[in-house]
Amino acid sequence: MTVSTSALTRSGTEHGHSSAYTLALIAVASFAMTLPATKALTGMLSAQQIGLYRAVIAAMAAIPLLWLARAAWPRRDQWLSLAIVSAGNIFGFPLLTSVAMQYVPVSHGAVIVAAMPLATALAAAVLSGIRPPRRFWLYACSGALIVLLYSLWQSGASGLYLGDLALVGAVLLGAIGYAKGAELSRQMPGWQVISWVVVLSLPVSLPWSLLVYTPGSLSQLPVLGWSALLYIGLVSSLLGFFAWNKALALGGVARISQVQLLQPFLTYGYSIVLLGESWNWLTAAVCGLVIGVVWLSRRQP
Repeated sequence: MTVSTSALTRSGTEHGHSSAYTLALIAVASFAMTLPATKALTGMLSAQQIGLYRAVIAAMAAIPLLWLARAAWPRRDQWLSLAIVSAGNIFGFPLLTSVAMQYVPVSHGAVIVAAMPLATALAAAVLSGIRPPRRFWLYACSGALIVLLYSLWQSGASGLYLGDLALVGAVLLGAIGYAKGAELSRQMPGWQVISWVVVLSLPVSLPWSLLVYTPGSLSQLPVLGWSALLYIGLVSSLLGFFAWNKALALGGVARISQVQLLQPFLTYGYSIVLLGESWNWLTAAVCGLVIGVVWLSRRQP
């Protein structure tokens, strides 16, 4: 019995996409705790301290990983892309979300961050020149609108907050960083991309963190504060990107980025488990609707 080459190719592609979606779900589940953890640190540390300390913690963890793996230094032509990822995912998104969490509740922050998947798809289209079909954009915009309306209802928000501008900037810079990180993940392992990014950012993040350090700011942190800081430093800034960069490289930035539409629902799920917030069936129904939109976008070429 013979099997056609096209059938084998299709089977391999489906397997690759399934692996990409599994990795993306793992990454998004880890990213969903970022805003609550950052919010927990407000009042304990300044916005600059939160954003910079997490970058230094990530770099300190990445150095031994790169050394043990004997990872080759990035090529000279990759340095600009690494700098763009650093500007977006190491400095831009963390610092701006830290600023925003000083002014807005987590649920309101989810309203703006809900635009991240669409912004990432747009960034990938601009930077890579890949043009997904119109039907994909229809699904992407529909998913973003569903999550936006639900998040607005959930937060009960009306009008703009001072932190909204910071969140919009965070989304734009983060989306560009995601797109560039995915591009680099086709040239080197995804875990090495984010590891090199945080390590090569250290000459900026470490001196800057020392400048904003205040006596007692770390020694007086309670257990909750240290847990939140270590989480956003080790998981949100490093380990989560191991799975995310690999997923974007395997499945395509535009398609895989839509999985992040589920992030607000995972954030609300964490709030139910960890903070005792009430469950409601509308959340489950809207989450199911979003899963359907992600599934439809997955089927687009």
